[in-house]
Amino acid sequence: MGSLKVVLLTESNSLAENAALPYKYYGHILREKILAITEELHYRCECVDVHKLDFQEHESVNKFLNADIVIMDVTNQDRRPTFMYQKGNRESMDCMDDIVLIQASGVENDNAIQDLKTTCKIKLLIVYRYDEAKDVFYDTTQASYPYPLLNTNLKIFLERAADNIRKGLADRYISRMNTRRTELQDSNAYRDFLWNEVCDEMLIESKQAYVTQKLITKLMYAFRDIQDYESMIMLNNRCEQLGELAKKIKNNMMISYLTAFARSRRNLPGDRDKALAILENLCQTKKTESELSNDVICLCGRIYKDKFTESFCQDQDSLEKAIDWYRRGFAADPNIYAGINLLFLLAVRTDDLKNSEAYRIIIQLNALLGKKGRSLRDLTDYWDVATYFELHAVQRDWSKACLAALHMYLLNPPIWYLKSTINNLKILHQATRMRNQQKPREQPSTSSDDEDVYSFWIDYFSDAINSNLTSNEEKELPAQVPILVCDNYEKNDGTTLKNVYVESHLQLNFHTGSEPETLVIRTLEKQKQKQTEESVRTIDMNSIRSI
Repeated sequence: MGSLKVVLLTESNSLAENAALPYKYYGHILREKILAITEELHYRCECVDVHKLDFQEHESVNKFLNADIVIMDVTNQDRRPTFMYQKGNRESMDCMDDIVLIQASGVENDNAIQDLKTTCKIKLLIVYRYDEAKDVFYDTTQASYPYPLLNTNLKIFLERAADNIRKGLADRYISRMNTRRTELQDSNAYRDFLWNEVCDEMLIESKQAYVTQKLITKLMYAFRDIQDYESMIMLNNRCEQLGELAKKIKNNMMISYLTAFARSRRNLPGDRDKALAILENLCQTKKTESELSNDVICLCGRIYKDKFTESFCQDQDSLEKAIDWYRRGFAADPNIYAGINLLFLLAVRTDDLKNSEAYRIIIQLNALLGKKGRSLRDLTDYWDVATYFELHAVQRDWSKACLAALHMYLLNPPIWYLKSTINNLKILHQATRMRNQQKPREQPSTSSDDEDVYSFWIDYFSDAINSNLTSNEEKELPAQVPILVCDNYEKNDGTTLKNVYVESHLQLNFHTGSEPETLVIRTLEKQKQKQTEESVRTIDMNSIRSI
């Protein structure tokens, strides 16, 4: 393993030849010997001063933490606690093959050395002596005579450590990925780390034998979590260029699935067809659907659903294929994700939700949601709450859908979560509108108060999604803006409701004449019962102190 990275952790004050120590220290000679040994083994060795780690000097910290093996001499008693702290940092990253040296100086007795080994649980502690006359270091760790040469033993230990690292190299990189993810909040910085310090170091000809399927899968998930679909595809392409590694991952269903997922999300010309080809090949290689991941089946449904959506609900062939795939997924594994998508697409196709299939799915979804909590408030996962929201929206149970919408808001989900949910419902509304246009004209029906509140939530979430889009275009202010008002209200019976969220609309009145500019808040009809005051509040803008 010629590219093994070794760091020699030193302490500059101790290395000075005239250092004020109670014994004669040979650290400067030892350093040169170690550098010669690593050069002979064709390992890369760099010296890092422990003082720079104390001050968190960026380059030194990176070298120290990213080293394959660290060698440290803890002879200096005053600096030993610092060395042990840094060794603990390494062990927290599962770096257990580091080598600790200590000079048998006469100051240290055998008990002190043994105590250091047991207390700090040092895996490899070497006690050494230097023979000035022969210019030779001896390993005196074991009470045996003649003592073996330190050079010889260090070579053995380094080669043994290198062999251990080869076997566990992929796991070490996975551990490093997990650590850096908690440290790097910026997605771009984490992406750079994944490419520069994992992919570029591991995905090379000389190291492909040590790359595991688990590492590639973890990398795929890491890029997926920051929505970097381009990197997921590039990673797969790079693996396929390395012959030995390509054979390892060829039949890995999860890596194939994630590659198809990335293509479906990137959606460049031809991407979705390539994704379907990958997924359909997986389906052909498995004898039964029980051998397939349900994610594979449902992703086929998702791709056809996207094709239907992008056709402005005109591509009926894609709609039927999407229904068929989600039906297969729900039959193989009745879960909330497959079920709500199947029900949603059936609702897009027809108004009749009392047919046997749709009604059976509604029953099953209610049962699945019931197992997750005794009430809506017990649900803490956004996707469970969103399923509850969509399920009741499809059934036109506006009251329960609105309760779920408020709970979704309180969970404060990422915008792309909301986008996925609201886009589904907009497709349903568009398909319903198209069906209604084909029916004989009927007297338009008035919407209920609950339906008005439901429409408010669709507008409210849509505004949140649109406000997150970056655009340099100036947008006109709408006539009214959906807002949530959190306040205490007195009911008609005199009781007080605290911290109540009330769906309302905000209207801004800008006047050019002498009339004051005002801000008007109109409470929706459904919410009037919560308060005794007027449902319209007018506020003079001059009275607003801050926003």
